[in-house]
Amino acid sequence: MVRRKDLYFAQLTLACDILVLVAAYFAAHWLLSWWRNASSPGSVRPFAQYVWILWLIGPAWVFALWKANLYRPGSFVSFERLFKALLNAQIFGGLLLLSAMYLTKSEDVSRLLLQGFLILSAAGLAAERVGLKLFLDYRAAHSRKKGVWHVLLVGDPARAQQYLRLLAERPHWGVRVAGIERLNGNGNGNGNGASGHLVAKSWERVLNKYVVDEVVAVCPWQEAALLDDLAGACTERGVIFRIMVEMPPLRVGRYTVDDIGQGSYMVSIETVPQEMLYLAAKRLLDIAGALVGLLMCGLVFPFYALWLKMVSPGPVLFRQERLGRNGRRFVMYKFRTMCNDAEKKLGDLMARNEMSGAIFKIRDDPRIIPGGFFMRATHLDELPQFFNVLKGDMSLVGTRPPIPAEAEQYQARHYRRLSMRPGLTGFWQLSGNKQVNDFDEVVSLDCKYIDNWSLWLDAKLLLRTCAGIFKAEGW
Repeated sequence: MVRRKDLYFAQLTLACDILVLVAAYFAAHWLLSWWRNASSPGSVRPFAQYVWILWLIGPAWVFALWKANLYRPGSFVSFERLFKALLNAQIFGGLLLLSAMYLTKSEDVSRLLLQGFLILSAAGLAAERVGLKLFLDYRAAHSRKKGVWHVLLVGDPARAQQYLRLLAERPHWGVRVAGIERLNGNGNGNGNGASGHLVAKSWERVLNKYVVDEVVAVCPWQEAALLDDLAGACTERGVIFRIMVEMPPLRVGRYTVDDIGQGSYMVSIETVPQEMLYLAAKRLLDIAGALVGLLMCGLVFPFYALWLKMVSPGPVLFRQERLGRNGRRFVMYKFRTMCNDAEKKLGDLMARNEMSGAIFKIRDDPRIIPGGFFMRATHLDELPQFFNVLKGDMSLVGTRPPIPAEAEQYQARHYRRLSMRPGLTGFWQLSGNKQVNDFDEVVSLDCKYIDNWSLWLDAKLLLRTCAGIFKAEGW
């Protein structure tokens, strides 16, 4: 219900925005033509030759308004919040438009036309939003006065506050709360609470007391089973029945609900991203990046193989078992930068570990062969890992994949860092590699990535990684 109404609201607002943007662009061209033609007739191109810019303006401004949360009903709560969001959207939209025109090399467009559009669109969008807010406020007051839609709340009054806050952010719904009835019949109603909740006939008497279009039950999830009689009474009368179930609070993740048919619903606690379209785009980015990376790996391989033959005969590639998403084991590949028996010597170096917790790392590792420090500083030793990315064991951006021996030391809270596919780069690799020495802080950085993941975040981390490679700051 909430999503449907919010979607309808967003669609109407979007249609108004597009009309305002088109009108502002047309008005800017008309004013420029009128001003220029007064002194030099024909100095401005016909409007038809500038229509193509609307294909840049539309997506840029709609995206900017969406990023500023201006398609959510909550943006209309106050004029201050509304104008701040509009200012941010206008600046962002202007930057997007100028960037798009620069990339398309559209240098023959009149600057006065664009400046006029920016001024007129800002004024038009502000006027539109003010008009919408005044209309919504009037409609809400009128609807409540007339009693357009009556809702009966069932449940503890304290729990009903969340629904009342929902109505406060969406006054345009025009909902009037007819009353609040306790679930056990000890509130405003006079039902029989012998079985711990009102029976069907008692609910009929309660509903007869009010003019009701909709009943909303607010209760913790354990009490949802007590609502069968209320739901039956509502369906017999043709009254809409809804349940706003209160689930236990989560430290991380979010709840999602899926209708799986025949009255069954799947309630999920999701602690990792589940947006299939965005995850598919991330995978496509991984494949494209892996192909480019493997090309670079093929160029470096013969030269480094010759170098290894001179300084440390043995295999060019170092293979090591690592743990991927949710503990999946895979073999990770790197260019060998240590002596052949490096893993056998690890036990002798544990006392020099510069990290605390379930991770090992030292800056001046004596096992590193000549040329190895340069390979590590420039991250060239990680080029073979693009094969792991192509296979799907790893991603371009993610958490650091541990070895099984490290994972054996994990506490329960540490395993969440394995809930996403590991990556070549990430928060810890970039910002914590030299500064963070506590494994709990490493886990915190990894969880920060998981909780805030987006394609834009991946793009930013990849750009920072490229800059770090040129600085040769790895170790």
